[in-house]
Amino acid sequence: MATTFDVSSDINKALQGLTALDEKNISFAVAKAMTLTGQYAQSKLKVALAAAIDRPTPYTMNSTFVTFAKPSNLFMEVGIKSQTARGRIPAGRYLQSLIKGRAPTVKAVDQAASKIAGYRGVLVPSEGSPVKLNRYGNVTLANYKKVIGGARSGGTYYVAPVKRGSNVKAVFQRKESLIRGTSTIAKDTRRVFVIEPNPKIRQQRLNLPVILGTTVQQEFPKFMKQRFEYEIAKKLERYST
Repeated sequence: MATTFDVSSDINKALQGLTALDEKNISFAVAKAMTLTGQYAQSKLKVALAAAIDRPTPYTMNSTFVTFAKPSNLFMEVGIKSQTARGRIPAGRYLQSLIKGRAPTVKAVDQAASKIAGYRGVLVPSEGSPVKLNRYGNVTLANYKKVIGGARSGGTYYVAPVKRGSNVKAVFQRKESLIRGTSTIAKDTRRVFVIEPNPKIRQQRLNLPVILGTTVQQEFPKFMKQRFEYEIAKKLERYST
């Protein structure tokens, strides 16, 4: 996922009255300026990701990318990956709710839980849920599969209304244990997930056109001036020797 910005007007302004450089010098300068701008914008995007997400995973933080510009192809792209070769869900997909401000992205485990519940919903961890979170504050895919797989086959986990007469269902855990010092079996039921049919709309916290657009518009002219000055200095040095 990337956002497109036209910087041709900045290039045209810089070229006005500039006669010391030939087409090759200009192409190198513009390509380098575009790439430096993309790298700078990527650093800003990483800062925004860290601010928008509580304890983002390394996978999420490493999901940003920059396509470098070349003198033969003056094209640069910066954004969040929307495709991955490893079969994992790309960050550009699961961050959509934060990028656009909408309901949470429906995952495969949500779809599996929805089939059991009989309606479309999203799994929301219950307060005091017995499922452990990882160090990033997330339920791991393995734990999701364990709970939903168990609910599908019956036994320790099962699906039932959150309360009598409710149309909203939840995943519960049955647990039996011996009371210490006795032979009495204590039975306990704990709610693990609610299969929420109307999940809360998430607030937009990653406005890519603003985060990336402002950076590109402010920094590209600076980097371009820097690179043109560098190319001119190189050419003058060549002529003076």
